[in-house]
Amino acid sequence: MQLGGLTIRDEAVEGGRKRDSIASTSASLELRISTSVVAVENRLRRSNPSAGKGMGSPSDLVEYTYETLDSLTGGFSAENYIGSTQYGEVFRGKIHEGMETREVIVKRWVKPSNVKTWPRFSARLEAEIKLLTDSVLCRHPNMVKLNGYCCENGRFGVVYDLKPLDTVHNLVLQDDFRWLGRIKAFSPRLVDFGLLVGGVFGGIPPSECEWGCVGYADPRLLESGNWSEKTDVFAYGIVLLGLIAKRRAYDASLDSRRGMNDGNTTYYWALKEYNTHSQSKVWGKFKKREPKSLVHKSFEMDPYLDVGDGVAITKLAMDCVGDDPKQRPTMKQVVCCLRGLNAVQFYGHIIGIPDEILRPPKLVIFESMGSPSDLVEYTYETLDSITGGFSAENKIGSTKYAELFRGEIDQGMETQEVLVKIFVHPSSVGKCPRFSARPDLRQSRLEAEIKLLTDSVMCRHPNMVKLYGYCCENGRFGVVYDLKPVDTVHNLVLQDDFKWLARIKVALEFAFLVECLHGEELLLRNTDAAHLIVDKAFSPRLLDFSLLVGGVFGGIPSRECEWGCVGYADPRLLESGNWSDKTDVFAYGIVLLGLIAKRRAYDTSLDSRRGMNDGNTTYYWALKEYNAHSQSKVWGKLKKRKPKSLVHKSFEMDPYFDAGDGITITKLAMDCVGDDPKQRPTMKQVVCCLRELNAVRFYGHIYNWHPW
Repeated sequence: MQLGGLTIRDEAVEGGRKRDSIASTSASLELRISTSVVAVENRLRRSNPSAGKGMGSPSDLVEYTYETLDSLTGGFSAENYIGSTQYGEVFRGKIHEGMETREVIVKRWVKPSNVKTWPRFSARLEAEIKLLTDSVLCRHPNMVKLNGYCCENGRFGVVYDLKPLDTVHNLVLQDDFRWLGRIKAFSPRLVDFGLLVGGVFGGIPPSECEWGCVGYADPRLLESGNWSEKTDVFAYGIVLLGLIAKRRAYDASLDSRRGMNDGNTTYYWALKEYNTHSQSKVWGKFKKREPKSLVHKSFEMDPYLDVGDGVAITKLAMDCVGDDPKQRPTMKQVVCCLRGLNAVQFYGHIIGIPDEILRPPKLVIFESMGSPSDLVEYTYETLDSITGGFSAENKIGSTKYAELFRGEIDQGMETQEVLVKIFVHPSSVGKCPRFSARPDLRQSRLEAEIKLLTDSVMCRHPNMVKLYGYCCENGRFGVVYDLKPVDTVHNLVLQDDFKWLARIKVALEFAFLVECLHGEELLLRNTDAAHLIVDKAFSPRLLDFSLLVGGVFGGIPSRECEWGCVGYADPRLLESGNWSDKTDVFAYGIVLLGLIAKRRAYDTSLDSRRGMNDGNTTYYWALKEYNAHSQSKVWGKLKKRKPKSLVHKSFEMDPYFDAGDGITITKLAMDCVGDDPKQRPTMKQVVCCLRELNAVRFYGHIYNWHPW
């Protein structure tokens, strides 16, 4: 695969310039050669002995002489020359038909100067005719339409029925090749099939020494020699990087200064830029930075560029060229990701992109578990109506990847209160750096959530939200929970009317839920007080599961760049990168500290004075307060002091507060956020400790707590 083998149709450019429109890259071409091709091949009649065994002409193809091709292209003139493929040259041509002239593309096979052995062009021509006359592939909108061929005295060529503009290789550096045009790549046509294998084309010849095109060759292929579909994914990733970064796969202009080496390729440039940005060293330690975009700076002023799209498409391209072929996405996943871009969702309809491209497939989760009959499938318009147009009055808050709204469903004479969660594109959530950008993950997160909340065990847990319905429409996703919400713990934690017993109830019930998840071998990984909402009985409900892993949800993706939520991220995780159940315990400890000390995990109000740093977190505040109190110096010697309580002073007047409980729960919270993960308690031990509090033993009945 190379950009020189992709030609763009002129009519699409003219329409695109008039309407500034785009279409999703048709990247999901799957090679399906039917047995009807064999029947076509059997009808081929050999018209020239030099064509090779089995060559012939289907009745609807024109057989041209080489002299005719020379005439169509003005003697293969430089003015009509478009570019080169791996084994050929491409020219503009004109066919005169009476009073009309039809524009075509002429491709002739030529021997590359750097190839010692003469390629079997007759076999390449035969394979191309076989492919382009296939009953399925000939109808694909991004395959060239074959008009005819030439097979004369060892000279071979084909004529495509196409009005060409230029190759992507030539256009990629041009400023008038705009952002929307690159996302759509206008209407690209593939014009080179020289190394096609599989299906009726057979396997790779044992004597073949082909490694793809310069700049597009997979380094793992060069090591192992094993071709696979992930080799094509790598090459596609290079095409994608070239489109967004205005770069050619191999910069030959650098050869004169550096010599011909790998450093002149887009692949190594992208690795250097992306990995250098991903981590920066602060005080001798690596600190995670915001997601990186490799989009060329000239596109920043383009009205159709979305910052989130830039980050997402960069991440997709880097996934495609990942070092481990097994971890690279499939082309189906690539299409799903591109389909979720705002550029496609909001502007794709302008030029009438087919519904099968714009609309994602039905939730694949239902293929394995069956569509639950009791779930309602809502339209996005209905969710808009339920929430009063997603009004500010009904907005409760935001989770890591979604926004929460109160809603009301009319049921005859009664109205049912519900909670509506809308999965949103990261760029529309706000400036919070904790949101990563992968548009295609919105659907996968919805699928995972439905899988979890319809599980026969988890759906009965009293602290899991009850799923009422979902929305999956044109790239917009949401869920409806059967819940009468009060507010999130994030919003409530600073309020005085959020009393001591209510806080203890939230702490105990949430601990019980995390213990249950760990018992099912699941890791939550994104604990945040904003992800916990309480009902009118002050029972917490968990409603964000975007980073859930383990069990049927599988392991952690190898190239994932997630570190949890700001203020809740385990410092040991940032150093080692190893998630475990003790990472969840740390985050739970931060929630617990916030509940008893009336603090949010990260105090953004301090940013203006101190700047954004670790000192603004509850974790570092608690370490400073707790350790400073634990030991004091008397006459030059350390003297141990009485146990410390981090409970907010306002609770000392609460009739249900017990000073011993304050010390116990402070010690528990500090154990949870301890420096050594191995020394942290398990969630089962946390639950046992909380059960022994006086507030639970003597006053638990007041809030009708769940009996464990």
